Amino acid sequence: MKNKKTLWAVIGVLVLAAVLAGVFLLNKPKTSAGSKHVVLEVKDNDGYVKGYETDTNAAYLAELMDELKASADFTYEAEDGDYGLFVTSVNNLLADYDTTQSYWAIYVNGEYGSYGISEQPVADGDTFTLAYEQG
Repeated sequence: MKNKKTLWAVIGVLVLAAVLAGVFLLNKPKTSAGSKHVVLEVKDNDGYVKGYETDTNAAYLAELMDELKASADFTYEAEDGDYGLFVTSVNNLLADYDTTQSYWAIYVNGEYGSYGISEQPVADGDTFTLAYEQG
């Protein structure tokens, strides 16, 4: 009798995991293939904004940032976090929430971003802003 309860509990957990995986895949941000013209802006701690306008085939913002890092006067560092890559430094400006309550916010077309750089899709005409902010 106890083995049947355990078996049903395991089956229940597996079904729940499958349902949650399906929901995630259905709600995952969609990417677009092909060439896109986009802008990446960096707003530093003094409010100075530097823009990078480029054409890219990147599907996600992290890929776009990697392209810029390889070809422009743009640098960034990121760490793996609970929600993907977490930006810690842009153009040698470190944001450290633990010591200064600062962080790099992501804006997409003027709206606060819902995803990290590794999950944020890139679409033609997008403007991304990485803004140094203090909480």
